[in-house]
Amino acid sequence: MMSRTLLHAALVGTALSLWAPRSEVRAQTPDTLARPTLQATRTSAEIRVDGRLNEDAWQQAPVASDFVQSRPNPGKPASERTEARVLYDDRAVYVAMRMYDRPDSVAAQLTRRDGVGGYSDWAQVVLDSYFDRRTSFSFGVNPRGVKLDGQQFNDTGDDLGWNAVWDVATQTDSLGWTAEFRIPLSQLRFRAGGEQSWGITFLRDIARREERSSWAPILPTRPGFVSQFGTLTGLVGLPAPRRLEIS
Repeated sequence: MMSRTLLHAALVGTALSLWAPRSEVRAQTPDTLARPTLQATRTSAEIRVDGRLNEDAWQQAPVASDFVQSRPNPGKPASERTEARVLYDDRAVYVAMRMYDRPDSVAAQLTRRDGVGGYSDWAQVVLDSYFDRRTSFSFGVNPRGVKLDGQQFNDTGDDLGWNAVWDVATQTDSLGWTAEFRIPLSQLRFRAGGEQSWGITFLRDIARREERSSWAPILPTRPGFVSQFGTLTGLVGLPAPRRLEIS
């Protein structure tokens, strides 16, 4: 029977010139896939969370690409291109994801929050802000803007009853669809100050292909979930946040 973590991982307009060249290219075989690294970019710009990804700050941030299938063909390149970027300031982490696709092929259903059933595409960012390779916080959205969030523990456990206060917006355009996230630092757990790294991965689900892909390869032949994440670097001087948000 599929574990709740694996099920949860499955459910996760700008021009093409917005995105810079890919930061890395990895071998696409299960035995040689390496743990990828992405640098986060500190920004002082105001990020309007509208799904349009048109702020200049997004153009300056490194891009995570070369997603790898978890299914139906583990270790093979994803069938459609996906790109993700990370910005941060003293209040929040911002994530931009572009899911390239034919706009008439994008699948989305309007459901209640955490409504993982039904026929829908999903995009998700999962953050191991403890950087212990065992615990993480996940934030996902479908093209209709339906939110999905949860907390992972002990590398394979999953608590979908965890609901955080965060913002996300989506857009569908001629290139596919986009998702723009704002995740307050108050919703995460990390050590304040200095320079630090977090675990991270991005997930994409394409309904019509029953395909799950991820930036850091999450392969069924390897044990665990959080322990397979990539690494987010460049996080400097994060303040200790207040543990309160009002929705």
